[in-house]
Amino acid sequence: KKFDVVYSSEVIEHIIDVHNFINLLSQFLEEDGVLILTTPDADYLLSHNYRYSTLLEVLFLGFHINLFSPNSIRRLLERFGFSHVVIEKPIDHRLLIYASRKRKIEIKELGEEMFRRNVYLPYLENLSKRNHHLLVEGGSWRLFKELINLGNYNQAEVVYKKFSNHLIKRYGETVLKPEELYEKLKNIEDLEEFGRVSPYFIGGFYYYLGMLYLNHFADYQKASAFFKYSFEIMLKQVKIAPAYFEEAADLMWPAKFHEGL
Repeated sequence: KKFDVVYSSEVIEHIIDVHNFINLLSQFLEEDGVLILTTPDADYLLSHNYRYSTLLEVLFLGFHINLFSPNSIRRLLERFGFSHVVIEKPIDHRLLIYASRKRKIEIKELGEEMFRRNVYLPYLENLSKRNHHLLVEGGSWRLFKELINLGNYNQAEVVYKKFSNHLIKRYGETVLKPEELYEKLKNIEDLEEFGRVSPYFIGGFYYYLGMLYLNHFADYQKASAFFKYSFEIMLKQVKIAPAYFEEAADLMWPAKFHEGL
């Protein structure tokens, strides 16, 4: 069976034989179909303004086998007959590639805020209602984070109340008691053991809970506690597996700053 669109996100950089991989994807694509890829941007490594955490994400030592610049991914696709290639950089270290053999590709710009409100937030809300606990947790956590970033605290509170019930059922009441949870986590040195005690996103979740209690509830004592243990837990995560916790590395010091406030 062939498709109008074939989508492969954050895969090609892990593939040893990229020629065979592109050939395989092509077999499932209609002649005028569009192949969509995302992958880290190798040119980011040449930047003089890169962040350490993002550098870890791009290199992902031991996991990323190939890195592509815009020019190298274009040449690879053209070798397989993709004469129409459009490459965007939605963020400074990532490539979004559209390729077709016959169809001229025109990309309609949504704008970041319109994309968030009209595409991304409904997508996350849909994920948060699925049956599988990983989809519920991933969707709910990201939905909560995005609502806080947008300043929509009322809706974030609604998501938090529902999500907190799910987390308590999965991990126990300690999961929302930052000091007690940190006591359980502080001596853990194994990534899998950490995941059995707490969700991996808990450090970032505590940071955004701190923002909710600070800006919405005006409960400065609770906000301070969430910021404090957000920092401690994320520091622990970065020490255990820095390549997996680039977001934690970014949020650590903002958490410490807000605790000081």
